[in-house]
This record gives sequence, C-alpha cells and structure tokens, in this order.
Amino acid sequence: MNILEKMAHMDCDFAQVRQEVIGLTQSELANKLGCSRAKVHRVENRKGYYTPIEVIKFAQLANLSVEALFKIKAKRSNAVTQKPVPKHQPKWFKEYQYLTKSKQKLIDETIEPLIKWLKK
Repeated sequence: MNILEKMAHMDCDFAQVRQEVIGLTQSELANKLGCSRAKVHRVENRKGYYTPIEVIKFAQLANLSVEALFKIKAKRSNAVTQKPVPKHQPKWFKEYQYLTKSKQKLIDETIEPLIKWLKK
C-alpha cells in the first residue's frame, strides 16, 4: 500500500488538533491551508477529506509528522468524534486509483519526499 492509499484510510481528530495544538479558528486554518472554512468544517465533522497537500500543511502547522498526526485519536466525547468515518473514498483517491502505475509512481515519488522532509 502506497502513501496515498494509507492517507485515504487514516483517521485523525482534526478538530482536536486544530483547537488544542494549533490554536486556530476554522477560518484561520482554512486561510493557512488554502481551502474554504466550509471544507474545514466538513473534514472535522467527518463528511469530507483534506487533500494530501492540505494534510501536509496541517501537520506542519501542528509541528507534527504526518504519521504522528494520524496517531492522534479522538479524546473528546461529543457528537463530532462519535460519527463514523465515511465509507466512501475521497475524490482525489478515487481518481488516483484509475491512474496508470507509472502516473501513480510519479505522484508517490513527489509526495513521499515531502513527508520525509516533514519528519526532520
């Protein structure tokens, strides 16, 4: 399983990390990630996904590696953390699955060095 496939199946309490570690509002985080506040809201309510680049930026803001970010599980007991992870795949992953192996390899070779760089 390559890095993108792993990211599509990972779970993280993004709301908890945003509030307790990064300390930003949804709007402030959206500006830093380059996405909409609505997208941040959807991800935090488990109705959407960040792109791989947004996950990398999020991890940088939290001063964590991507792997460490996904080890943070929900500690709060509220409706947000009790919702199940969606069974559907994010749009970017669906598209990735249908790429040729050579195109998948090119994407993997681009993203994996970024993740290694974040671990430093």
